[in-house]
Amino acid sequence: MWIHRVGQQGGLSPGGKSVREEAQVIIRKGENVRFHLSNDTMMHHPLHLHGHFFRVINQHGARSPLKHTVNIPPMGHVMIEFDASAEEDWLFHCHNQYHMKTGMARVVSYEESSLFTQDTSRLMQPANRWFRIDEFHLMSQFMDYEFTLSDERHSFDFELDADVVDSYEVHLLYNYHFSRFVSGFAGMETREHHHDSSHDIAIAGLNITLPFLIDSGWRVDDHGDFRLELQSEMDLTKNFGFDWRWNTDNERRYGFNYRLSNRFAITVHRDTEYGNGIGLQFFF
Repeated sequence: MWIHRVGQQGGLSPGGKSVREEAQVIIRKGENVRFHLSNDTMMHHPLHLHGHFFRVINQHGARSPLKHTVNIPPMGHVMIEFDASAEEDWLFHCHNQYHMKTGMARVVSYEESSLFTQDTSRLMQPANRWFRIDEFHLMSQFMDYEFTLSDERHSFDFELDADVVDSYEVHLLYNYHFSRFVSGFAGMETREHHHDSSHDIAIAGLNITLPFLIDSGWRVDDHGDFRLELQSEMDLTKNFGFDWRWNTDNERRYGFNYRLSNRFAITVHRDTEYGNGIGLQFFF
């Protein structure tokens, strides 16, 4: 979610910053303030401003509705306007409690009279800065383990692909997230396929989320070789999904999965390196 104050950036994600980086939006008493709210997620965000009623600017002009909470739909935009006449520090947040607790909140403060401090801002920050995601595929022909430890800006990623005989790949990466859709990365890759000698290379590049939520990785290694990788996971029904991965080295993986619960899925995959297989996915 992005909020741009007309003529100045500020809000739930001012200048692309997280709540740890900037927790406050400064306004001035007597101003007519406008916020442009842009939702670049696939979730609804009902935003509530304490201490003020605002107009939701639309085609009705002077008859635009007066509210204190407005829903910003997925990939939607809303303009709100209010008089800066209630000189205090006021919370502006998403009414989805999970979103608010993970940092979707700011304090709207008046420039001349704010009592908001750095110590106060710590109360708004998520209790857990670091989050981990583990995913383990145990297939009849290979295994794949993915681990991510991340906060709002940084992530450390580890991935291991291996069969039971003579092939494996290991990726260890650090990512810096410029925005929700773009990150830069650097790290190491080690691989051995079919008893060939192992190869260790340094890699760096960009991850960019493309339309239709296709993840693209643009990387170069320490030998000057370039590679593009595309991948996506699609939910076809509530329980049935499809995922695929392809790169310019002509390595391909695709498969179908059926979710048994939030933590387990049955999966059928084909991989150009490891062949066909059936197995289980674990999420923890």
